Amino acid sequence: PLNTNRLLVFWSTTVHWGVWFFPLDSSDFEKRDWIPYSGWPFERSALDADYAVAHRILGFDEVDYDFRRWRTEDEARRGIGLDGPVLSNFVIHRLRPPLRMGTAYRATLSDDPSVRVVTHANVVEVEVNEDARAVTAVRASTLGGHAIRARAKRYVLAAGAVENARLLLASSSVQREGLGNGRDLVGRFFGQHTQVVQALWATDAGLEGMLGRGSASEHAIVATRVTPEAAREHRMGNYHLLVLGGVTPHRSGILGPVRDAVDQLRGVYEPPGLEHDVAAFVASVEGADAGTGEGLVAKIAERPEQVPNPESRVFLGEERDALGMRRIVMDWRLGELDLHTLATGRALLARELGRLGVGRVRDWPEGYDPTVVRGDYLHGG
Repeated sequence: PLNTNRLLVFWSTTVHWGVWFFPLDSSDFEKRDWIPYSGWPFERSALDADYAVAHRILGFDEVDYDFRRWRTEDEARRGIGLDGPVLSNFVIHRLRPPLRMGTAYRATLSDDPSVRVVTHANVVEVEVNEDARAVTAVRASTLGGHAIRARAKRYVLAAGAVENARLLLASSSVQREGLGNGRDLVGRFFGQHTQVVQALWATDAGLEGMLGRGSASEHAIVATRVTPEAAREHRMGNYHLLVLGGVTPHRSGILGPVRDAVDQLRGVYEPPGLEHDVAAFVASVEGADAGTGEGLVAKIAERPEQVPNPESRVFLGEERDALGMRRIVMDWRLGELDLHTLATGRALLARELGRLGVGRVRDWPEGYDPTVVRGDYLHGG
């Protein structure tokens, strides 16, 4: 559910993140004529200095996003890895143990004479002058009814995408439609971390090294993406995937791999008829309803880009919370281009695995829409 992604605590987001970090690609900043609203007014290189600062703040001693750096000697000798025109590997860095920034930097902030941290103060309005061209104060309140006003030379809203939009929309004493919302854009283009978990049938143990590992090392994860060139050719959004939990051998006979696949998916993606679906998948790969033979089962997480969509949005509802603020309503929508990205990404994956002779992917049946039929199994949906 969408509300599980939101916490109201000091430095809230980092309380439940895993500190997975990889930079945006230069293609993310380009105008893509098949994706409405795409393109930025600056290039990826404009963020280089900021990424260096972010690495330092997050505690990364070393960063290297070239997957070749993380291959074992055996994998390097065998040429394991993907670096072709369709699929390529990349590295996601991670911190172990995860960094909780509210804990890590609390003493630093408390000891800094130029910083005053106020907790339990929920901002309820951004106050502005008569022409709404300057902020005059930020009004906050506790659940117990205590109220404060904070004044400063400059103000930064850093309450997260949803709460930032909520505060601007709720600050309507001067601009009735919401602060800065004269063009009805505040709260629009709401995106989430779409994730679809699938079972994959592997015929080669090298598949794990090609698609990526859940733990290339303690501090890095190797993942796989559709290259920007292939994404452009197929007019899709960005798409990447990674193996969750590794590739595991299945027991001989068809019931063995069925149970293995179901065990991999249990608790993550468990629609009705799962065992029947996996059995049909395995049978199609083996070419028979029963049989023996060695094989591997992998659980992969597909993570497509959600393309900009103004109809996917957050807005104020009529219900009010304990502070008297109107609650937010989240209307998260995936469109045809998002579904095209998922379907095309999986088809390209299947084609490459088949060409390499290392695995098989069972695609959706024609007309299948996961956001309608099984939308509640999408992470965050």
